[in-house]
Amino acid sequence: FENSSLLTEGSWRWNEPTGSLDITARGGIDLRNFQRLFKSSLFPEAFRKKAEDLDGLSGRSEVIFKGRTIKETPAFHYEGEWIPKGAFYHPKGVPAPLALRGGKLTFSDGGVAFSQLRFQSKSSSFMLDGSVGTNQMNLSSEGSVDLNYLSQLLRAPLIPDLVRSQIEEFQEAGGRAEFRLKWFGGEGEGI
Repeated sequence: FENSSLLTEGSWRWNEPTGSLDITARGGIDLRNFQRLFKSSLFPEAFRKKAEDLDGLSGRSEVIFKGRTIKETPAFHYEGEWIPKGAFYHPKGVPAPLALRGGKLTFSDGGVAFSQLRFQSKSSSFMLDGSVGTNQMNLSSEGSVDLNYLSQLLRAPLIPDLVRSQIEEFQEAGGRAEFRLKWFGGEGEGI
């Protein structure tokens, strides 16, 4: 559809009480098409709500997506892999877009994992590796950044609540820094 091409396989049984869905899709996508697809009524409300956090993504990527409903429950389980190929993220409130250069992101209904995902914006450049789950985080990052830009970026909707809550303490960051940072912990134990 439009500038995206996906190979899909699976089944959708709408005559069953739970509307059983089992789908696998892989291919090259235009991220704006991807956002519109995942906000469509093909997907359950909980999934569509999470897709709203992707506003600000543009460019091209490769994606593998698997989704399925579990019998006798309304839950929709999904997992996937996303490899940026000229992708950008420009969230509201952040002065410049962030280019994604190399690495990959895996995602599921249980959280996200970053594998050497590299970001660049103007004079800022950093790498992210690790995972963020529903109640657990284990992330490491290193790079060179403009601190004002970084503090604005870490308040974006796509950033997990566990991270955003920690950033609120740094309201007026300024200057440049080279850093190596590790975030780990859980909801009950702090970061």
